[in-house]
Amino acid sequence: MYIIISLGLIVLTVLFVLWKKTNKLKELHPDLFSFIVTMVATFIGVLWAIDFNNKSEEKKEEKNVVKLLDASNLELEASLFKALITYEMLQNDSLYSKKKNIENNPIHLPMIFTQIINNEVVLRHITQYGIQAFSQSFDNLHSLQYAINTGVAIEDSILMRSIGAYIRQLEFSQQIVLLEKDRLEKKVNERDVEEKYTILMAQLIGFEPFVNENNIRK
Repeated sequence: MYIIISLGLIVLTVLFVLWKKTNKLKELHPDLFSFIVTMVATFIGVLWAIDFNNKSEEKKEEKNVVKLLDASNLELEASLFKALITYEMLQNDSLYSKKKNIENNPIHLPMIFTQIINNEVVLRHITQYGIQAFSQSFDNLHSLQYAINTGVAIEDSILMRSIGAYIRQLEFSQQIVLLEKDRLEKKVNERDVEEKYTILMAQLIGFEPFVNENNIRK
């Protein structure tokens, strides 16, 4: 924006200097003419400085967002691993109550991921598809975690399916974090983002499962 304004001012200044009607002004008031041109040049320089500073700040913010997304990815990886271990343990342990095991080892939400949706800096740098997906994923994770930990899922079979759904949601969350990270790092073309989110949503609802179906019972 500032560059466009600057280019416009440069063109107008050149036209003003070359305009024959200004020759008389240059002859009668050379100092005033020089002052006007100098002021315009200074203003253009200020606009360029502002534009450069804004771009530098934007790049700095993007780097910080990438770091945060990277940390969230690692956290989601750890959460996914723990949830899979919990699922396997409950699936294979017939001696103890599944709900009692959950009471002793409750499911925890990935905190970095859940905080991203309220981070204004992150929201400025991810796509609209990302904002919607992050928000939806947070709501789903929170609802599933509450159902699992509070015993709303009364029957063991429902409890296991809830944990399986939670694992699927964690995997989806990790995928959207990686997609936004890759987009910021220019590894994904902006034009392909919508299509990739469509594919991820299809995977989330079960057409293409994220994890090995031997590990999770649908």
